Amino acid sequence: MNTLPQPIAASARPAWMTFAHALHDLMVDKPLPQVPAASPSNPQDTEAQVETPDFWDGYNDVRPATNEATADDPEPQKSQTTPQRSLYTDLPLAFACAQIAQLLPDLPAMEAVMAPGAITTLVLSEHRLLDKAKKILSQQFEDIRDADPSRCGKISLANHVQFILEPEDHVKSKSKVAQDFTKALSYNAPIVILLCDATALRHPLQLALPKPLACAERSQAMLMFALELAFGAFNTVEEAELYQALPADADLNALTPEALDLAFRGQSALAIAAALNTLVARKKETGGAGLDALAGMGELSSVAATLVADLADYKAGQLAWSDLPRGILLYGGPGTGKTYAVGCIARAANVPLIAATVGGWQSAGHLGDMLKAMKASFDEARSNAPCVLFIDELDSLGSLQSKDKNSNYRTQVINEMLAQMGGIAGLEGVILIGATNDPHAIDPAIQRPGRLDRHIAVPLPGRLAIEAQMLRHLGADAAHIDLPAVMRLTRGKTPAELAAALRLARAQARQARTKLSTQDVLEHLRPAPLSIEREWIVALHEAGHAMVGHLLGVGRPTELRIDNNGGETRMRLNTSTGRLETVENKMAYFLAGRAAEIIQTSRVTAGAGGNVVSDLAMATELAISIERSLGLGQNGLIWEQSPSQLGRALSNDERALVAKRLNAAEARAKAVLIQHKESLLDLAEALCATRHLQEEEILPFLPDVAEDTGEVARTFSLEPTSQKEASDPSEFTV
Repeated sequence: MNTLPQPIAASARPAWMTFAHALHDLMVDKPLPQVPAASPSNPQDTEAQVETPDFWDGYNDVRPATNEATADDPEPQKSQTTPQRSLYTDLPLAFACAQIAQLLPDLPAMEAVMAPGAITTLVLSEHRLLDKAKKILSQQFEDIRDADPSRCGKISLANHVQFILEPEDHVKSKSKVAQDFTKALSYNAPIVILLCDATALRHPLQLALPKPLACAERSQAMLMFALELAFGAFNTVEEAELYQALPADADLNALTPEALDLAFRGQSALAIAAALNTLVARKKETGGAGLDALAGMGELSSVAATLVADLADYKAGQLAWSDLPRGILLYGGPGTGKTYAVGCIARAANVPLIAATVGGWQSAGHLGDMLKAMKASFDEARSNAPCVLFIDELDSLGSLQSKDKNSNYRTQVINEMLAQMGGIAGLEGVILIGATNDPHAIDPAIQRPGRLDRHIAVPLPGRLAIEAQMLRHLGADAAHIDLPAVMRLTRGKTPAELAAALRLARAQARQARTKLSTQDVLEHLRPAPLSIEREWIVALHEAGHAMVGHLLGVGRPTELRIDNNGGETRMRLNTSTGRLETVENKMAYFLAGRAAEIIQTSRVTAGAGGNVVSDLAMATELAISIERSLGLGQNGLIWEQSPSQLGRALSNDERALVAKRLNAAEARAKAVLIQHKESLLDLAEALCATRHLQEEEILPFLPDVAEDTGEVARTFSLEPTSQKEASDPSEFTV
């Protein structure tokens, strides 16, 4: 027995469909016969059907075989004959009828719109529906008046109803709607404002007018209504099958009106559904991914979903702009997908994405040219609202706290940036999203609430997120790729690295004139080999950071990674008391990688040293801060700038004090690791085996501590932060 879709219960059919059919009949002057219904008291009562014309009379010559359940065959069967579609289907009219029926579902609702002095705002899904809606409402108002002339004392004459339609020119829409509304207020006749974007109303109007009635999205039910107009009513089994075949509501809303028109040329309802699914798949391949691509990206996933929903409600007039976040700052290492995530958000919200980089502004020329380029980006966002304005490399703006020969230039740039952001804060419809690898290099005034309300870490994606990204990048090629084998080599890689590897693999396959193979992908995902000795030393180093950080209560390790450039440890820091012992514990954490090398190999590499964001640099910065600025050293209450803030060089006495503190911190790290050497080696071996460990994989190797040092939270700000800090001060990378 074939498995058929479960029939849709009659109660599940949207109530507005009946009224939508009536509105459509009114416009085309050809009533759509209704499927005869049995008497509620007796389902077998056929008397109720005698006066009802057969559904197919006057529509198509093809009459489908019945597919209702019978006593002999309790499972309903599908129709053996497909009805021919009508010659002409006005899709915009169908959608307009459906949306008006949802917004004004009955006669009392229509009468309320026609009342003298009434003001009603209707928000529909497409601009091309507005004129159709005006004609539908005009005709409906006339019919209400003609059916009962006695209502004229209570209801305004239809030809006195004033319609205000949003113009197609988005830039001029607010001023045009406002002008038309001002003129309409001179008369006591009812006003109907028809929009496809509730933000076309200026803010004062939004505050003064009643809340808009919004049906600003397409839905499967609306498509079903249009299909009924084209093919006639479907029985319950066919209806269930169609609902299963149609794309989801979110995918339908991502299609352009032209794409819908193209799909509706299909000669059967299922053919139209298949065409819609093809267009959705093609759009996803060429137009980029939406929110589903952000699954597994931590807090960003939920924040993005909330923002997209809020933008939809705002566009529909259901949410005040003051309730939306003013801006978002995304931070994380290079290649983690910050730019990609912003594109997903804009596509999911179906709003323009205005992208700029601080480097791009700087490349415009001298200071005046840069400021002009900056202003142009903000002006473009204003003219395209509602939109997302994305500014990358925000840390390149610098901070007013830094004092050097470029201070005057930096001051003017930051002041102009603050002025532009202030203008955005007062302008509706622009969501500002900034991105940086180093949030601590950005001036605090730029990051404060009211400018960038939310600060969100963008970590390396987890396994499920990576798998989803690989499937999306592979597309149709995924069918002949050994995904488990590929996934084993994706651990610890950034989305940018994965995308680059697949591009190289495809290029190799094209050059060989072959299909993309698993071997092509593996070849470009496989890391450059490190020597066995080098890999073991890196694993020891990173395991040392993780062990000491955990055992001394600095924080909880969230990720360990070995790559071609060395290794990385990410630590979510615990709350700090700010006491000397806490600062010394953090110094020991920074020096723990070097300590692990020494106790296991009796030798040390230069892995802890190097640039200003190295382990040695950050430990030294802390030791200097103890003496100069924290009031915890031998200099007592004296405060001075640290070297990273261009303070004076260390004196010989200070150098000796700092060296003493560093040696003591390294000795403490060694003592901790010697006590837990077996756990250290086990963790290092696990890291060597996979080259990447996440929090849940690290925790089993960590010894229990006598007292947990507290919740994951922001740390006490003890030192200038660096580019190697993963995000906010509650997460560190070494």
